[in-house]
Amino acid sequence: MDIISLLGDTLRQPNGDSVPTAESVASKSVVALYFSAHWCPPCRGFTPDLAKRYTALKTAGKDFEMVFVSSDRDAKAFDEYHATMSFLALPFDKRDEKEQLSKMFKVEGIPTLVFVDVKTGTLINDEGRKAISADTYIENFPYHPKPFIFKDVLGDTLRQPGGNTVSATDSIANKAVLALYFSAHWCPPCRGFTPQLCEKYAALKEANKDFEMIFVSSDRDAKAFDEYHASMPFLALPFDKRSAKEELSDHYKVGGIPTLVFVDAITGKVITTEGRDGISSDTFVEDFPYHPKPVNDLGDTTSGLNEDVSLIILMETATKNQKDSITEALMSIAGVEFGKSEDAQVIGRFYTGKGGGPLTQIRSGCGCKEETPEPVMLILNLGDSGAYYHPKDDQKAVTKANIESFITAFRECSLDKKTFSRG
Repeated sequence: MDIISLLGDTLRQPNGDSVPTAESVASKSVVALYFSAHWCPPCRGFTPDLAKRYTALKTAGKDFEMVFVSSDRDAKAFDEYHATMSFLALPFDKRDEKEQLSKMFKVEGIPTLVFVDVKTGTLINDEGRKAISADTYIENFPYHPKPFIFKDVLGDTLRQPGGNTVSATDSIANKAVLALYFSAHWCPPCRGFTPQLCEKYAALKEANKDFEMIFVSSDRDAKAFDEYHASMPFLALPFDKRSAKEELSDHYKVGGIPTLVFVDAITGKVITTEGRDGISSDTFVEDFPYHPKPVNDLGDTTSGLNEDVSLIILMETATKNQKDSITEALMSIAGVEFGKSEDAQVIGRFYTGKGGGPLTQIRSGCGCKEETPEPVMLILNLGDSGAYYHPKDDQKAVTKANIESFITAFRECSLDKKTFSRG
C-alpha cells in the first residue's frame, strides 16, 4: 500500500479541523512522519524544537509536509499534544494505519522522524531526528544519506598500540573480515570485557583466522584513549577521527558499549553486530566469523529479543519428536525470510523455547497459560511499546503452514495487538 493511501483522505490540523490529504501532502515532494506520544519524555523534549524547525523549513520554501503519527493512549492526550504542534496529524482513530506505517518504516521506538518521497513512497532517511537537529538542517534538506563507503570512512591510516600509525590499506589488505570494537576506558563493562577479548583475538590469530580487529574509541580525551589502547594487541581508529567514529557508530547502529561488530573487510557489510556473544562462546574459534543462526533457543541466547520483531515458539513440555519437527519447520521458514531483502523482512529473529531462559516472564507477559503439552507461538515486538501478537484462533496449532500464515497475517496487520505486561 502506498504512503498516501495509508494516510487516508483527510488529515487533522492542530485546531482539530480536517484538511484533504490530496491538497496538503499528495502535492508535495516529501513527507516527514513524526512518530511520537505525549507520555514519552524524550518526545516532549524534542517536539518544541521540531515545531520551530518545521516552520523554518517552510519559511525557506522547502517542498514538504509533516504528519504527526501518534502513539498516545487516548484521544484526549492526542488532542492536547497535537495542539502544541504546527503541523498535521494522522487522525487518532486511524489505529490500523498507524500500525502499518510503523511496520513499513520499522519504527522501534519514539520519537522517530522519517522522511519519505511522496511520489515513490521510498524512504529517504529514517534518522530524520538527527538530520533535522543539525546546524545545516535547511541546506541539507531532505537529508538524502551520503553513500557509506567503508574504506573511505576508515581513512588512510590506523594506529598501533604503541602509537605508531600504519597504512590502513596495507593493514587490512587481503583480509576477509574486520572486527570493529566500540569501547571506552570509562565504561566498566568495557574494562571487564577487553582483557577477555585480547585473549580471544590472540587465539583466533593463532588459529590463522583471516581477519583484523580495530578499536573504535568513545574515550573522552586522547590521553585516556592512548592508555586504554596500549592494553590491546590490535589496531585502532586514530582518536582524532571523531567524525569517522560517529559515522561508523551510526552506520552500524551502535546503541551502547562494549559492542563488537564483524563486517566484510571489502564492502563493510555486516556479518554480525553481536560479535561479543560469538567471541565469548566456548566454540568461538569454530564459529568464526559468527554468521547469525536462523533459529536460536531462548535457553542459549536472548540476543536481539529486546530490539527485533521476534517469532517465538514455546514448547517446554513437548515431546522430543515435536521439538525436532517444529525446529526443522522453523529453520526452513527462517531461511526463506532471511533470504528476502531487508525491506521485505517482517520477522527479525526466530526463537524456540525448549526450556531455560526467560520463558516464565514471556508466558506471563504475553498472557500465555502455564506450560502445556501443546506448543504455543507468538510474535513479540518489545521495541514497539511491548507489543505482542497471538495467531488467529483457527491457526493456533503449531504447524509449518500455520507459522507461515501467522507471519503473513502479521505482515498484513490483521492480528490483534496486545501489550506485554511487566507486572
